[in-house]
Amino acid sequence: MARRYTPPNQKQKDAQRTKQLENRLYLCGLGEVNMTRESIKAAEIWLKKHLPDLKSVEVNYGDSPLKIRTITTTIKRAGE
Repeated sequence: MARRYTPPNQKQKDAQRTKQLENRLYLCGLGEVNMTRESIKAAEIWLKKHLPDLKSVEVNYGDSPLKIRTITTTIKRAGE
């Protein structure tokens, strides 16, 4: 029997929208897509709401500490 279609739930829709915004901002950074300041700010607000914040964490394992560092990047348009 064929598998029934189940429409995506809100969490899946949010994940798809987040990935679309990431790709659009990436293309904007490469200069392939033009975005207004307002649309970039709206995408930034969406991503801050739906992506986890990255933080530095230090984990002690036995005698030697294991340090995990995060890298943050900022996307800026040329000429800003």
